[in-house]
Order: sequence, then C-alpha cells, then structure tokens
Amino acid sequence: MAIHVNHTRTQIRVHRNKVMGAVHRRAARSRCAGRWQRAGGSRRAGGSRCLVTAIAVIIFGLSACSDTSTDPSGAPDPTTEVSVTSEASVASTSEVATTSTSVVTTLAPRSPEDRPTDALALTELYETTGNPDSETVVVVVQGGPAIELFSVTHEVAEVLHMIDLTETQLVTVHQVQTLDPERFTTADLTFEQTQAATVDTITHLSDVIYHFLANKKVYVVGISYGAFVVQELLATQGNVADGYLISVGRVDMPEEVWRVFSRGEAAGFVDGTEIVEFSIDEAGMDAETPAGDRNMARLAASLGRHRYSERLATTPLTNVVYVYGSADQQVGRLTEPEIAFLKAQGAEVIGYTGGHETPDSVTAGALDRVLNETRLAIADS
Repeated sequence: MAIHVNHTRTQIRVHRNKVMGAVHRRAARSRCAGRWQRAGGSRRAGGSRCLVTAIAVIIFGLSACSDTSTDPSGAPDPTTEVSVTSEASVASTSEVATTSTSVVTTLAPRSPEDRPTDALALTELYETTGNPDSETVVVVVQGGPAIELFSVTHEVAEVLHMIDLTETQLVTVHQVQTLDPERFTTADLTFEQTQAATVDTITHLSDVIYHFLANKKVYVVGISYGAFVVQELLATQGNVADGYLISVGRVDMPEEVWRVFSRGEAAGFVDGTEIVEFSIDEAGMDAETPAGDRNMARLAASLGRHRYSERLATTPLTNVVYVYGSADQQVGRLTEPEIAFLKAQGAEVIGYTGGHETPDSVTAGALDRVLNETRLAIADS
C-alpha cells in the first residue's frame, strides 16, 4: 500500500483527523478504514503517531482459495505448509497470480549459518539514523502493510521523537512488499502466496536483529501491523532481543474479523468491541491499484489469522511491554483472556483510554520500561 507522506505537521494533522473520524462514522459506512498513517499526527497534537494507521482494515484481510480450503468457509486451515492450486479464486472478479508448487508459510528457527554474513547485503535490508556508535539499537517494525518503507529520518523519527538519537541508533527494516512493491501491485496474489511472503519479512527482521546483536543491545518496537510481525518473530525465532515494545496489536484476532477479509471485504471496531463490516473499496488502502489494496489486506491477514496465545504458549515474555487502547477502532481492544495470557507469560500490559493512536505519554513510558534506562528526550513533547 502506498502511503503518501504529508511532510508538514499541518498536513499530517488534517490527514489524521480525516481518517480517525471515519471509523466512528462507519457504524454506517465510511471509507476511512484502511488508510494507514505514516506519521499519524503532529508532534504535539496529543495522539501518538503510531507509524501506522488510522483504521483496522488492512491488518486482517485475506483471500479464500477454493481448492485449498479445509472448512466450509473456504478459508485454508492455518498450518505451516500448504499447496497452492493453479486456479485459486479470490474475492471480486480480479485475476489471480497462481502457482502449483508447495509453499512454506511459517519460518522455521534459523541457525547462525543460515543467516547472511555479508554486512553490505544486510545494509540493504534497513535504514538507520541516530548514533551509529551507540551500544543501543531500537529496531522499528512499521505498520501497514505498506508498499513503501517509512522514512527513518522523517515518519519514524517523528513518531518516536521521545527517543534521544544522540544516545541511540534507530533502525527501520524492510518488509517483503517494500523491497518489491511491483510484485504486490500488478496482480492479485493468493492467500497462500502472501503467507509465504511473510516468511521473507520475518527472515529480514531476524537477520537485521542478529546483525546488531553481535555487539549491541537490541530493542524491538512493533506497532499495529508491526505488532503482528514481532509476535510472529517471537513465535518462530524465540525471544532473542533484549526487549520488545508491542503496541496496538492483538494476541488473538477474532475469527469473525479475519474471515470477513477472506471474502475480500474489510472490518473494524466500534468502541474497541463491536465489529463492523465494509467493502475493500471503502477502506481506501492507497496501494496504488485495486489488486494492491487486496494484496495488502491478504498480506496482513497472513499474520492476523494466527492465535498467538497458542503460538507463544512456551515463549517467555518477561522482557515484553504490550500496549493497547480500550476503544481501538482498528484491531479492537485486548480481551481479558488475552491480557491474562500476556501476564502469565511475564509481559507487562499497559492499557489506555482511547483508540489506535497511542498518547505520547504512554509511548514514552512504555519505551522507558523496555529500555530500562533513560534514553528519552521528552521535555518538548
């Protein structure tokens, strides 16, 4: 999904207000649901700029593939490996790119010899700003999915402006669709193909994290769609970083929501709990093409379909801070069982009253807990 950056704070504020108001208007039907915001608001506008979004849509879309379905709904069973059929169908009348090969849809644990040692090749997977000599690296996993990498010196630095970049190196990592946007905008992909693509996203992220872990402390921040990417990293590669901030994600996205996306439609939440549906066209995902919109939805759903209360059941989360909004219109609020699961695994859970945009004070407090040291410059926030 192409996100067109509003570089001035005034433009960002106008964009945020337009998008955030739509979900509430859409108890009827509104077109705001999938427009993921890069900066999300001005630095002092009061609501955080969750690298991401203004509405829930793009997190959980997917396409049902007729020949691979294992239940009456037409959605494939979420196993680790599936066969992609040559005549897979998708919602709407679009043509689908297909293949007849078997694809792996979950990344297996990787040994050191599996990871690239070419530092130059690794630098192509990320952008960085701040102090490169710092012993502390904050790796940011952006929301969306978007077909462009958010600028680490503009959108990302604006969202996380409370991090002192004289003391910290800030890194953003490419996702599969930001490295090869054309692959996702020219034609519809099947749901199995987007599941396979997410393996590359997790691979890139783990490679960059291990690269910096060689001689630095590494803290990972995942916001919105990025929260799901980080959860999948934890589920497949284990708890390897020094700390994690997971913000405005879900442990277990309601099945009712991701199955809406399996029809090529979209859904969000009213007051964090009531699920509402609307068409993919109303979502306004800005992926440059209709196929791109649908593929971003399917790509996001490739992670949203997982039940992380099961996938993370044996993973300690004692160095994880998890932030959620009580009226999140994009992913919904965490349920009591989700909160109980996180706490049982050792995570610190921080809730706030509000929607998908996390207040600066909450973000700053959560970062302080994750870093476990003062590397924030928040006097001007």
